Amino acid sequence: MDGPYSDASPSFTQMSLFPTVEEQIEQIAQSQAEASAPAFSVGMVPEQAVERILSAGTNEPAGALRIYAQYQAGAPTGEMAVSLRKEFGTGGRGFTIGGAPYAVWFDENGFSINSGKSARYDKESLRLSWTEVESRIRRLVETGKYLSAKQAGQVKGNEFKDICRGAASRRIRLSWKSCFNPRSS
Repeated sequence: MDGPYSDASPSFTQMSLFPTVEEQIEQIAQSQAEASAPAFSVGMVPEQAVERILSAGTNEPAGALRIYAQYQAGAPTGEMAVSLRKEFGTGGRGFTIGGAPYAVWFDENGFSINSGKSARYDKESLRLSWTEVESRIRRLVETGKYLSAKQAGQVKGNEFKDICRGAASRRIRLSWKSCFNPRSS
């Protein structure tokens, strides 16, 4: 006989509004793992960081200006790839972009870019050949992202200084006035 006074034992499941101790420990451990995970991982280089690194130019103060001048002069792709390789040479540098560290290494093979502080030997690094570097820089120049307007305004003056330095190194006579005041010549 089934009813409220039957001898059959009823089956109940108790529900809880709170997680068990084991579930709480697991949630805490998971939260700590997520909190200690870096905002970026090694080998992950956002496109914005790549653009910023490429638009920084070489390790020479006026390197970006010289590169920009070559693009403005209409240098063909193959010629620019060779020129970029010579302009950058072999070396590296570090960047902090959006609070995150990045490293870049450039040599005869092209660019190696990585998040963190090492790019040269790290297999996680983004590798760009000189042809790829040239293509990306060309796109930055064409879209107006390579130099700021202020920097672009310095290109002609920098070219003139380079010509004067070259003339001086070849012992070509130019007037002192024309080398340091291009508007007077």
